[in-house]
Amino acid sequence: MSTFSLDMFLNIAFDSPKYLESWKGASGFQFVVLGLAGLAAIMLRPRPLTILALAAGMFLIIAISVNTVYIRYLYPAFPLLLLAFAALSPRVEEEADRSLFGRSITVILPGLLAGTVVLNLMFLPSAGWILRNFDLDAIFTPDGRQKVILRDVPDRALIDIINAQVGTRARIGVMGHTITAGLHGTPLFGNWYNFRLNQQLFALSSTDMAVNLMRDFRMTHLLLALDGTYSGKAHIEAAAWLHGREVARRGRVVLIELDDEIQFGEKPLF
Repeated sequence: MSTFSLDMFLNIAFDSPKYLESWKGASGFQFVVLGLAGLAAIMLRPRPLTILALAAGMFLIIAISVNTVYIRYLYPAFPLLLLAFAALSPRVEEEADRSLFGRSITVILPGLLAGTVVLNLMFLPSAGWILRNFDLDAIFTPDGRQKVILRDVPDRALIDIINAQVGTRARIGVMGHTITAGLHGTPLFGNWYNFRLNQQLFALSSTDMAVNLMRDFRMTHLLLALDGTYSGKAHIEAAAWLHGREVARRGRVVLIELDDEIQFGEKPLF
């Protein structure tokens, strides 16, 4: 994260990964193409409302960016900048016909809008690193969307299996770097998302302790990222293979269904 500089507005569009977990173009190019043109229009035809909107937006951006530049923190200022772009419109319809400014804007604006659209499409996708091989079919068809999900996040298929088997009754121990988007049941993350579980994982010193932990949390399944790192990993994996069965595997993520005595929190009689 860097701090405010004059070239920041170009960088958050053309070099977005410096300021967000994203690909290039995350801020959108309307703030570069239309922003520069809008600023020139304001200078030629100042209007109180657009000047106020621009000043408020810039104040927010500079105040935030003095400490750190993170695109998501700047989003509240973007609507104010969009109001400033209104300076690109002639004030009344007659102005477009009679004044040099109005006639110039009428000629230039369609090109600016087209350029903005082209740049935004050229840099699609830009939202997140996970969309590295984007497919436009994902926007328009459910099958295309599912195809992209399973291609880039294959372990998402394991979530579909859990939902089909146990639905909302699922209590999934999630260990290592994996995902739970779309899960109908309860995720039990083995990291700081679940402080109580994370603390108990940190204290594990035997396989029996791992078994008791899974029983106490009434886990129905485990999602294990075999190449992931987390506290108590060796003991959790040993307990999982002793008291569960592998249901499916996608890449380095395995889904394990735990025995009934783990799921229902009951200790064996013998």
